[in-house]
Amino acid sequence: MSVRLQITIWNVVFLACLLLGMGIALRWTLQASLMSAVDKQMMSMARADQEMASMPASLAPPPLPPVLAAMRTDKDSPVSRFSIQAWDVRGRATRPPNATPPYVASLYRRAMLGQESVATIQLDGARTRLVYVPLRRGGNLIGVSQISASLAEMDREVQGLSSVLLLLIGPGLVIAGVGGALLTRRALIPVRQITEAAERIEAEDLSSRLPVRGHDELSELALTFNGMLSRLEDAFKRQQDVNELQRRFTTDASHELKTPLTVIQGTVSLALSSPRTPQQYEEALRTVSESSTTMNKIVHDLLILARSDAGLLNIDPRPVSLWEIVNAARESLAVAGPCANVNVTIDRDITIDGDPDHLTRLFLNLIDNALRHTPAHGDVTVSAQPDDDGLIVTVADTGVGIPYEHLSHVFDRFYRVDTARSKESGGTGIGLAICKSIVEAHGGAISVFSEPGRGSQFSVFFPQSAKKGVVKSVVS
Repeated sequence: MSVRLQITIWNVVFLACLLLGMGIALRWTLQASLMSAVDKQMMSMARADQEMASMPASLAPPPLPPVLAAMRTDKDSPVSRFSIQAWDVRGRATRPPNATPPYVASLYRRAMLGQESVATIQLDGARTRLVYVPLRRGGNLIGVSQISASLAEMDREVQGLSSVLLLLIGPGLVIAGVGGALLTRRALIPVRQITEAAERIEAEDLSSRLPVRGHDELSELALTFNGMLSRLEDAFKRQQDVNELQRRFTTDASHELKTPLTVIQGTVSLALSSPRTPQQYEEALRTVSESSTTMNKIVHDLLILARSDAGLLNIDPRPVSLWEIVNAARESLAVAGPCANVNVTIDRDITIDGDPDHLTRLFLNLIDNALRHTPAHGDVTVSAQPDDDGLIVTVADTGVGIPYEHLSHVFDRFYRVDTARSKESGGTGIGLAICKSIVEAHGGAISVFSEPGRGSQFSVFFPQSAKKGVVKSVVS
């Protein structure tokens, strides 16, 4: 069942209930109003009859007072006729002499006791309204008067109104149904337009938007749908970027691993192709060892990046000495070669909250990167400076620098400014990407500033991590 049909049916049902309720209320109000008018007239007649009975005279019925005569002949009355009968205290009919017994004996007895009563009974197939009043003269009860009025005329009027209402309900519901269907169709035109526009939007192209007209609920729906499309479009773009990054990452990783594997395979094949001297075997094993070390480093770095991407880069923060962390990184590099030109100008009392193993790897990568791009006569300086919100640690070199167009990519994985020189110096292209992951895991940020021919400067910001902000020049 369509929404349009449902709305139309509900409108018709609601209108039918409304008309039925209004009809019942109107019928009840009219009947109550007519009954009140009848009671008022009958009580006026009863008072006139009591007043006439209180006059000194015999109980024989005199001519009716003008008010009673007028009420008995009122053509506009909602009742067909009025009738007055009276009995003395002995139960003998006095007006008219041949009056029938009282219609309701219990109400007659109550009137004999001095109480007035009103009731409605069925008489000769029609409803009849009765009023019983006691008659007194000089304070003494002399009889009872019964005033009756047939309600047949009133019931016919009420029934006629009910018939008219029932006749009008049918055409009214038909008109309401047709009108409701037309209005609903017109009101649902924006919904149809939104549906058609949504059907034209495809997953490959989420740039289209739904039309927004006016400021009603449907326009709010279109705006909400457009907002959802914008979020979906952004999500698809991000997913495409992630897919592209994963593709590049997989390609670069396989390429980086392929090179040392090729070297190992070629060296081993060459050594096994014919007998070699001990010196040649030693050289071959040295080459295999160097390639294995390169592979091990690449695999270890890839594992760190994979854990970082999955949010599993476990950080165990604790207060550590920044000077000890940087010095440990420098000593690790000194094992592979001299690094006497690395200057650490950090106060030994400065401590930061962080994971010592990851922080050591962070500064090891930064210092190693600086050494690989700095001539033998150049210098690498590691310094720290307090900031309003934390601590800034800087690793600066006097090397070749980085061209401006490459600065925005230096933290990308497997990105090399000079591919040939990086490979010759042993770089894998993911050291700075690991640095970024470690810094972000500590809630910090890393940035780079460089001038070609004048060196580079990498700045690491640790938020609210400086335990002591005093920095002095300590060259070691």
